Amino acid sequence: MAGLARWVHDVSVLNQDFVDRVANSKDSEIADSRRALARRVPTRWNSDFDCLDAHVFFKDTIQAMTGVRANKLTAYRLDDEQWELADEILEVLKV
Repeated sequence: MAGLARWVHDVSVLNQDFVDRVANSKDSEIADSRRALARRVPTRWNSDFDCLDAHVFFKDTIQAMTGVRANKLTAYRLDDEQWELADEILEVLKV
């Protein structure tokens, strides 16, 4: 998840694709100020939670982006079991 966030932030074409997808998706209808994936920062203990939370929040957008071979993000595509695990870990980290 941290790797995907890094690629989306650092590669301008992917960043623009992400921004466009968020603007045109149902995610944008939710009253939330999030418009980007949070990045993991090794020196900040809570950045793992923020990165995971953003990934789960933008699940539909991320699945759409990682499903396009031209983006070269297929290595970051999560299966259903991994998404369930992400939800469980998120609940544990909230505490």
